[in-house]
Amino acid sequence: MRDVWGHELTDESFARAEHRPGETAMQGLRHLLLGEGLEREAIDAELRRWCGLFGERYVALLARTHTPHWQLGPGAVETLDAIGEHTLALLTGNPEPVARARLERLGLDRFFAPGGGAFGCEAEERAELIELARARMDASAAETVLVGDTPLDIAGAHEAGIRAVAVTTGEYGAAALAAADAVVEGLRDLPGALSALGG
Repeated sequence: MRDVWGHELTDESFARAEHRPGETAMQGLRHLLLGEGLEREAIDAELRRWCGLFGERYVALLARTHTPHWQLGPGAVETLDAIGEHTLALLTGNPEPVARARLERLGLDRFFAPGGGAFGCEAEERAELIELARARMDASAAETVLVGDTPLDIAGAHEAGIRAVAVTTGEYGAAALAAADAVVEGLRDLPGALSALGG
């Protein structure tokens, strides 16, 4: 923030900001900076530069950070292996370098090939990311299913005209994710849900 906008954030800055799980990096940053009184035009002018710097610094910091407390959800690897006949694409609100570094640290990078998916510094709206990911994967809306764990994931999928499976492994339970085309309690239930949807 200092390097890009010359602005110093405080604990109060983050306390004031609305936390919306599932929003993209650019959305979250915009909300934060607008709350700090920065003008929209000033934010827009430097948003892409911030994305680049943030990704570089995150990867550099992670490289020297010990993360034994990072844990995969139960059945994560087995589930990804089980749905391996599908073409998988990573779609996340995080900048790509951040997402890729986390996947590598967790041993999941082999499931998501570079060049596919879409990332939170490529578009602000999740529906736009879905369209971008579909174009990169040459996938039709009918054959695409999003797996997510927030209401914003589900809303973005439906806005983009695709189906969604919600997993209640994050902050939200089944009631909050009921708009999804299917809701599962854990990753091990995902293959069955995809089969039932024909995905």
